[in-house]
Amino acid sequence: MSVFRKFKLPQLILRGSPGSEIAEEIPRFKCSDLPVKQRIGQGSFGDVYTTEYKSAGDTKCQTVVVKKMLQVLDQEEKKLFYKEIRLLNDLHHPNIMRLKGVSVQPLAMMLEYMYFNFKHFGHHDLRVHSLADFLPRINEFNCEGLFDLLNHAAKEIIHGLAHLHSKGIAHRDLKPANVLISNQHYCALSDEYEISRQFESRPVACKLTDFGESRSLIVQTQSFVASRTNNIDRGTVVYEAPEMFVKEMLLSRASIADFMVADIWALGMIFFLTINPSVKYPYRSEIRSAGNVSSQDQLKIFISSLLRQKKLPLADEKYAVERATVWRGLEDVYKGCANFDRHSRLSLEEAATILSRENKRVSDDLDVMHLKVSQATAVQQFDHRFAVQLKDNATDEPAEQSENALDNEGTNACAFLSVKIADVILSEVVTGIEFFVELAEAIEDTIWHLPQTINEHRDLHRMYDALEAYGILREQKVVTSLYDFL
Repeated sequence: MSVFRKFKLPQLILRGSPGSEIAEEIPRFKCSDLPVKQRIGQGSFGDVYTTEYKSAGDTKCQTVVVKKMLQVLDQEEKKLFYKEIRLLNDLHHPNIMRLKGVSVQPLAMMLEYMYFNFKHFGHHDLRVHSLADFLPRINEFNCEGLFDLLNHAAKEIIHGLAHLHSKGIAHRDLKPANVLISNQHYCALSDEYEISRQFESRPVACKLTDFGESRSLIVQTQSFVASRTNNIDRGTVVYEAPEMFVKEMLLSRASIADFMVADIWALGMIFFLTINPSVKYPYRSEIRSAGNVSSQDQLKIFISSLLRQKKLPLADEKYAVERATVWRGLEDVYKGCANFDRHSRLSLEEAATILSRENKRVSDDLDVMHLKVSQATAVQQFDHRFAVQLKDNATDEPAEQSENALDNEGTNACAFLSVKIADVILSEVVTGIEFFVELAEAIEDTIWHLPQTINEHRDLHRMYDALEAYGILREQKVVTSLYDFL
């Protein structure tokens, strides 16, 4: 008999079956069964794309987002994935991204699909998904008509973060890319009254997403030692609070409460960009001026140097007037959140109160006066008269139109009207007349009669800037006062 024992290969035993870390009540789906409809993002972490999915009980497919992880994940990455699943599953709030299901092999999560469609704003083929995409787009149009929308967005972001914090969760990676936006509740409507009603009550829906970096009292321990910098120094540098990575300000220990206070700083940076839509990210101007910041390490060193000097990012003068008026409350909240003394930062309740109070102040101060005429009124009335004439003639012969039938057309007259109305306002204020009582009547008179005077001296097919319009108005002695244009 042999004295040697029979050789056996070592057996690899998994601790728990795949997906055992995921709660049973979370719906499952097979990622491999769903084809890619549109790829949204792709990187070292995995793949994000839209697909069509019909869940149990639904009568038709709906578009959803699938966030699929790479096949090869280390244990730390798997832990982050499972943690995000658990957090999302426990969060039910109108300003938090909703989890719809999970796939175990491969690891993937299914999320609701959100987008903001610009079709009701004159751009049928334009869609964006996040605040990071939205702000540069509306900056192209100088944010016209969307100032209050951004005030509303700020309130929804605050509500979402307040819900997270109330559940003992710190987000830890707040930035515009992690704020999803939508107007799906009215973008598919066709009734103008209903569109208007929905827009006035909720012009945009905002939801927080991407909880991979979050800290929670539920799923993690409460405090972390600063020497483990990989635990504290996570997130995006230009949105990070000073106490999270600046050596002289670094916390020796960081609790969940500390991470929540750091979220407030990041919220401030989001609001900085909201009232500076032309700025792509905080400290962009400073970084570009420095010229030698080309790596993450260099960026961290450079931002640290600015924060040591307690410098906030430079604002763009383009929106200086808006920050002093329609965004005044939002700027107050931004500065209150981005306080270098972390103990003095605004609470979320205080931030919400400031925005609500400012909104009420503006509403109370305004008396809306509806004008009886617009630039289009003359054309509309002419078209109506011409249609009636055609009907009355009831003939195949074309109706004659006199050349002076539409001598007060206001097409492309914006600059002329603006200069003349400003002249009327300034002139009346100087003479001491109680002008604003008759403001609407004065504007209507200008809109209706000014084109008759200036149309023969301008090209109706081109736009003029204010300085060009002022020159023509001066030549025709319509405006006699001297003004400087900045």
